[in-house]
Amino acid sequence: MGGVGKTTLLTKIRNNFHHSPNDFNLVIWVVVSKDLKRELIQDKIGEMIGFSGDKWKHKEQHEKAEDIFRVLSKKSLFYCWMIYGSRLNTKIGVPVPDKCNMSEIVFTTRSEDVCGRMEAHKKFKVPCLAWDKAWNLFQEKVGKETLFIHPDIPKLAQVVAKECGGLPLALITVGRAMSCKKTPEEWNRAIHVLKKSASDFSDFLISKEDLWYCWMGEELLDEHASVDEARNKSYHTIGTLLNACTLEVWTNHCVKMHDAIRDMALRLACDPEKTKDNFLVHTGANLIEAPRVKKWKISKRVSLMANCITDLVEAPRSPNVLTLFLCTNNLETIAKGFFDFMHTLQVLDLSENENLTRLPSGVSKLVSLQHLNLSRTGVRDLPVELKALVKLIYLNLERMNNLVFIPPNLISNFPMLKVLRMYECGGSSGGVLLYGPYAIIDELEGWKHLEVFTLSLKEQMDIYWIGREGFDPQNSMRTSQSCFLCLQHVEVVSCGELKDLTWLIFAPNLNCLYIHFCKKIKKIINLKRLGGVATVVGLLRPFEKLATLHLSNLPLLKSIYESALPFPYLKEMHINWCEELKKLPLNCNTLRLSTLRIIGREAWWNQLEWEDQFSRHVRFSSLLRG
Repeated sequence: MGGVGKTTLLTKIRNNFHHSPNDFNLVIWVVVSKDLKRELIQDKIGEMIGFSGDKWKHKEQHEKAEDIFRVLSKKSLFYCWMIYGSRLNTKIGVPVPDKCNMSEIVFTTRSEDVCGRMEAHKKFKVPCLAWDKAWNLFQEKVGKETLFIHPDIPKLAQVVAKECGGLPLALITVGRAMSCKKTPEEWNRAIHVLKKSASDFSDFLISKEDLWYCWMGEELLDEHASVDEARNKSYHTIGTLLNACTLEVWTNHCVKMHDAIRDMALRLACDPEKTKDNFLVHTGANLIEAPRVKKWKISKRVSLMANCITDLVEAPRSPNVLTLFLCTNNLETIAKGFFDFMHTLQVLDLSENENLTRLPSGVSKLVSLQHLNLSRTGVRDLPVELKALVKLIYLNLERMNNLVFIPPNLISNFPMLKVLRMYECGGSSGGVLLYGPYAIIDELEGWKHLEVFTLSLKEQMDIYWIGREGFDPQNSMRTSQSCFLCLQHVEVVSCGELKDLTWLIFAPNLNCLYIHFCKKIKKIINLKRLGGVATVVGLLRPFEKLATLHLSNLPLLKSIYESALPFPYLKEMHINWCEELKKLPLNCNTLRLSTLRIIGREAWWNQLEWEDQFSRHVRFSSLLRG
């Protein structure tokens, strides 16, 4: 992280070698900038070892490298590199440290990627200071004269120091600025300014999943990429930001920004003189009213999340806005025409506004919208106007407990939809299916790009159109093969009346399958339910791309599939509390070259039945892998 003290530490190391006896003939200090200029680094090293004349400076780079190598290869060296975003180029002429030349390199960088490219043997992450050290540093910079000039100042100074978050650069800068503030009033003013900044730019945890879904909506990722490709690219970007200390790891699923880093970033992003992509951000600022609409005009990204706003009464003219976060407020009404001048809006998050019962007329004007999050709102019915959102790729309706009506053919009107989340949509009543118990399933036929789909159902409802009255096996076969082509990830949890998941054979690209706490499931795939279609099911190659299978708390489960499957991509199979499952759809062909890890309780493992002698033998190696 910038300002955490890397340069200070390296300077102390260098100075220690200059002033104390050591085993090195020479200590070399070099700053490697982002736009690496090899000749400038060579000239700097050249000055240290006696090559400073004009004749040498006019040599070719390869000649300089030879001269540097010839001199340095005979010495024991200690190199101090300060690397800003680049890898040190080996063509400079610096010998690689080894046991023969007894040299060492120590370098600092904000990027862990550079550590990898430099082949660092040891890495030390420099953290922010603990409170005791932070307080000592702050007192040192303020000075005793100011600190003890008034009995109230020491307590006030502690409050100011804590606002610096342990970041040495902030502690030093603020401490020096406060060294001339010798009245409690001045210190209270400083606290007010710092706390106001913190409230304007509150530090929230950021879900990695929310990040990449929003990036998808803003087309920051390849618009033609699959959800998995987008996820991989996003996690790569997040990893790069983590390595550069711009983000910090909080949990496996969330990241956060250091207060000082986020404060600086948003100050730059919200300054119209420094960026064309202006931000309007009042996150967690306890607002009860939205900012006046004139402030929206030049903004591309607006965040009013985590406030106390109840009504949006003015319709802003926002011809450039791309992202609008209104989530986690107390919204009750949104004015008619509020979205009339947001033709460019791509990401809209209204989630966690439980008092918002309806969307305003005019949502049809959001013709560029790709990401719509209505989860945990009180909206009772979706307006037919939403059909205009033909570019939508992400729709989140989860935990909309009051939602009772979705117009027929609305969702199937989103031809580009990749993500549809409907977990606990309509609460426990399953009310969103009022216009027909199979309507949602019927609309699946219109989704050619769907990859993520969550849904909750009433326990007494059997959703399988492949088993309903009037079923035509051959016709269903034709439509079903195209229904789930893009579906890759399926989770089924606590569906108490569900007996099988036979429809999964029509998801040829299924990658991950999780089934938990379904007390009546007996078979994952029940071929008998397919009737005459069962004879051609083999052509569909069930589970051909499955990589992960997790099954737990399925007390009646006896079969995954009736016969052995090749599972060419299956990497891990977790089976827990499925005591009736005594045979896996595996044989010698599956296991011979497999890297499959099977994880389960030993008692369950010991009762497994195997198809052939070879499988019975390799089961032990599979157990070891697990």
